[in-house]
Amino acid sequence: MFVGLLGFFIFGICLIFLIWAAAKKKLKRWWALGMLAGFILFIVGVSIDSSPSTADHNTPNTSIASNTPIKTTVTSTSITASSSASVTNTSDTLEVYYFDVGQGDAELLRIGDDTMLIDAGTNASTNALIADIKNLGITDIDYVVGTHPHEDHVGGMDAVISRFDIGTVLMPTITADTKTYKDVISAIDAKHLKITAPIPGSNITLGPVTCTILAPNSLKYDDLNNYSIVLCAVYGNESFLFTGDAEELSESEILAKGYNVDSDVLKVGHHGSNSSTTPDFLKVVSPTCAIIEVGAGNDYGHPAQATLDKLSATGATIYRTDLNGTIKLTSNGSTINISPSIITTSPAVTTSTSAPVTSITTTAAAVMTTTTASASKTTTTIVTTTTKTTTPTTTTATNSTLSLDIISVTSPVSAGSNATLTVRTSPGAQCNITVYYKSGASSASGLGSKTADSDGNVSWTWKVGAKTTAGTWKIVVSASINGQSITKNTTFTVE
Repeated sequence: MFVGLLGFFIFGICLIFLIWAAAKKKLKRWWALGMLAGFILFIVGVSIDSSPSTADHNTPNTSIASNTPIKTTVTSTSITASSSASVTNTSDTLEVYYFDVGQGDAELLRIGDDTMLIDAGTNASTNALIADIKNLGITDIDYVVGTHPHEDHVGGMDAVISRFDIGTVLMPTITADTKTYKDVISAIDAKHLKITAPIPGSNITLGPVTCTILAPNSLKYDDLNNYSIVLCAVYGNESFLFTGDAEELSESEILAKGYNVDSDVLKVGHHGSNSSTTPDFLKVVSPTCAIIEVGAGNDYGHPAQATLDKLSATGATIYRTDLNGTIKLTSNGSTINISPSIITTSPAVTTSTSAPVTSITTTAAAVMTTTTASASKTTTTIVTTTTKTTTPTTTTATNSTLSLDIISVTSPVSAGSNATLTVRTSPGAQCNITVYYKSGASSASGLGSKTADSDGNVSWTWKVGAKTTAGTWKIVVSASINGQSITKNTTFTVE
């Protein structure tokens, strides 16, 4: 800067003298030379000052960095910023919950920080579902899927949307003129969310899990159930099929489209009704495990015996929320484990009408993986030998002093043979047992009321009728003392 100013100053002085001398006709050669030298100095000075310095390129501008927002790139598993700081979620276990919401559906997928809720149960089960999700430590849900606008699938969805941070809401284009559906729409509007319509064949990415939309494939159906969104979630070699209430028509459309529905785990359509799970569909799905979400003693006769027979014929292991309560599956992409739910129900929802839970624990921690003839599919064989531990979700007891644990039950048992069930409860508690077969409650001798001994033990032994239909049957046990009562369910198999 100094060289430029000096040159400009010399140039200016010489120019003034040159003009004055020209007017007086007293020109001097050195004035012209001085003006030329000044001009050259001015040009050199300007050139030096305008060239970038090395320090400017290598020294960070800390004042700008501290006041300018850092642009971040967000992925499903990590947040990567332009600074050196980053947050990475390393969890690679997929958790899938099939919630016990009575006569309704609600499933949750979680891997790392990514979550998807498929359906939200009934209006009556809303508080229990909200408590279950919160007890898993979840505060936001990336995707909320309402398969179709029936109360037993979207009854609790307005509360879910209101109480959690929601990313995307996925629902079919069909509407319903019901208060339940209108409540869901009001909750969506209140959060300024938009409904995304399902596009068959499109994918939703949940971290490393790919969820493919398979239905609905038509714009108009006579039955609202066939508008159900059907999803297949694939993680590594394992796949989970969620069918809502899709019935025979929707199943046939899925097959006609050629979608890959070969799945390890099937959420059985329409609560096990005979309107779904057709033989053709079931043959292609070929599940290792079938899960039926259904309410105990429902008025619809769900699940249909015909559906249970079809599932059994495929060799699939069947689990039911009315008998097993909330069911939790975990997968690392190559195996699937079934383990007891870790959900602790809040005391505020102990009056839920959902059935008592019988958690299923596999005796082997790992699950065997075998390769089939198809090179594109690795199937999972879930170990079916189980031990049963029961945990109630419904109790009228006012405190925790009354307990009831099912110690053992004879299973399987042959028709015409004796079966024994043993429980442990509070000493002196009055205990009752009811065994349900296809024809109804058993009247076999030995199933009367009993009083727990000083150790709290009670056993019943009864004869299974020689003509008893083979299958898995429900047993209900209750205990009461000092105004408290508790009820638990289990099952046994007749061969």
